[in-house]
Amino acid sequence: MPYVDINDDYDATQQALTLNDEAVRADVAAVIGLGVSPGVSNVCARYGADKLDRVDTIHIAWIGAAGPGGPAVLLHCFHGLADKIPVYSEGELRFVRPLEEPKRPVIFPDPFGPVEAPCFGHTEPITLPRFIKGVKAVAVRASLFPSIYQQTLERLAQLGLLSKEPVSVGGIRMAPRDFVLACFETVIETPAMHREVESALETLPTLTYGSLMVEVAGNRSGGPVRYTYVMNADLCDATDWPASIGAQMLARGDIQQRGVLTPEQCIDPEPFFRELKKRGITIDEKQETTRAL
Repeated sequence: MPYVDINDDYDATQQALTLNDEAVRADVAAVIGLGVSPGVSNVCARYGADKLDRVDTIHIAWIGAAGPGGPAVLLHCFHGLADKIPVYSEGELRFVRPLEEPKRPVIFPDPFGPVEAPCFGHTEPITLPRFIKGVKAVAVRASLFPSIYQQTLERLAQLGLLSKEPVSVGGIRMAPRDFVLACFETVIETPAMHREVESALETLPTLTYGSLMVEVAGNRSGGPVRYTYVMNADLCDATDWPASIGAQMLARGDIQQRGVLTPEQCIDPEPFFRELKKRGITIDEKQETTRAL
């Protein structure tokens, strides 16, 4: 049966990719990671790469409002910020602690503005180099809005309180991460912090609003070129719609490949962008003939 998901966990993606041969034998197309990041980010990366003679770097950054969510959202943030995550650099895949890597300044569109964004554990550094040959570096950076929320998570990670390794507390073994998860909304998110978050969220169009930026840099006709793609949208909608569009593409037979497929591998960018635009989600492109940051 054809399949589409929005999985954004790098370890689950690695496991899914090992099923490719089995999916090919079964004559099944399984499209994985078709949300915002991964998903829209991958398709933007492919769109820019197709315009270049050589791709050197792909930098992905996103920021999202710390709006309503559940334990799964927090656990995903813990996983992407505190565990060893994939970063593709100098043509090799490495697994690093995000906060041990230098942050990078990212100027997001209003109302977010400039942010010092740390590396974050998503799947693009694993999948993009498989399809976009020759790329030397792929990284994902991310932050939550408002900054007090991001700073709190980073501080918890630096203190080791987002670890999955169990410790003994009064004879009971538990992972610090589980304790933090249980306490986050009742103890860690103090009344003052809660008021600051609510006040900041009121400045946004929706409580789950965010921005995605994808920078693809390389060489064309002998000179350096950089394409930047920007999407501003409610991140719930921008996660749901790509998967829906992908499912409809499969149903129509627009995707002919079989196996475990990533978005950059099987999604034709321009029809995909047109379908997003019909749903109120636009991708803005900017071209510069200057060197990447």
